[in-house]
Amino acid sequence: MKGGVISAIITFLQTQHHKDVVLSIVGDEEIGGQNGTNYLVNEHNLWGEYAFIYEPTNLNVSLGQKSGMFVRLSYRGYQGHGAYPHRGPNALLVFYEYWKALEKEFNLKKIRTDDDAFDSVTITPSYLKVGNRKNKNVVPGRLEGYLDVRFPPTIDVETIQSKLDSLARRFGIHLHFHYVGKGWRLKVGGDLYNAVVNTYLQIFKAHPTFIKKMGTNDGRYYAEKGSQIVNLGPGDNKLSHSDKEWVDIKDVVKVADFYSALIDSLP
Repeated sequence: MKGGVISAIITFLQTQHHKDVVLSIVGDEEIGGQNGTNYLVNEHNLWGEYAFIYEPTNLNVSLGQKSGMFVRLSYRGYQGHGAYPHRGPNALLVFYEYWKALEKEFNLKKIRTDDDAFDSVTITPSYLKVGNRKNKNVVPGRLEGYLDVRFPPTIDVETIQSKLDSLARRFGIHLHFHYVGKGWRLKVGGDLYNAVVNTYLQIFKAHPTFIKKMGTNDGRYYAEKGSQIVNLGPGDNKLSHSDKEWVDIKDVVKVADFYSALIDSLP
C-alpha cells in the first residue's frame, strides 16, 4: 500500500495546478477508517464527483467492491453433563442448524468462483468460542462468534440484517450488527469506464484487465456520497499483508501517470 501512497502523491503534484484535486492519506483504513476517511468525508465534506483508490491491483482495474458487515452472535442455553445430551440443546449444534439455514436462505453452496462470490451474498464464520476443552464431558451451553458478511451494493443492508436476524431468532441466537460500509461498482460501458479504458491504452499500451475484489476499502465512504470510483494500484493484491509483499518502482510511476492522464481527460 505504501507504493500506492507514493503514486497518489505524484499524481497530486502533477495535477494540482490545473485541476481541483484533493490528496487524502490516512492511517486507519485497515481498522475501519472512522477517524480518517470517514471523518474527512462526513465531518469536513471532503469528497468529489470522482474518487481514486490506489490499493494494489497488480495494475489491473477493479470493477468494484462489495458492501460489508460484521455480525456478532451469542447464544445462551443448556449446560450439562455430556452423558445426557438429550436434556438440553448443545450450543455448538444450535449454531450448526443456524448455519444450515443460512446456507439455504442465501444459497451459499453455489459459490465456487470469484465471479460467483462477487455477485452473491457471502457469509464466513470468522470466529467461534464454544465449550471448554478442559471439560470434555460437558454439553456446551454458551456460544459467541462473528460472521463476516459481504453483499453486492445493489442489496440494501436492512434486507440482509432482517434475513439474518429472522433466522437467528428461530434458534434463540442473538445478533449485533456492525455495518462496515456500502460497496460500489464501476459501471461497464459508462463514461468513466470508457475514460479508464482509453487512458489505460494511452499509458500502458494495452487493454486493461478488469478484476473483482471481495474486500472493502475506504471507497465505501465516497460511495455513500455518490462518488464514481476507480481502483488501480501498484503491487499484487494477492500478496497484501504478507511478508512477501513488494512493488516495482516503475509501476509506482506508471500508476501516477495513469491517474494524472485520467484526471486530465475528465470534465
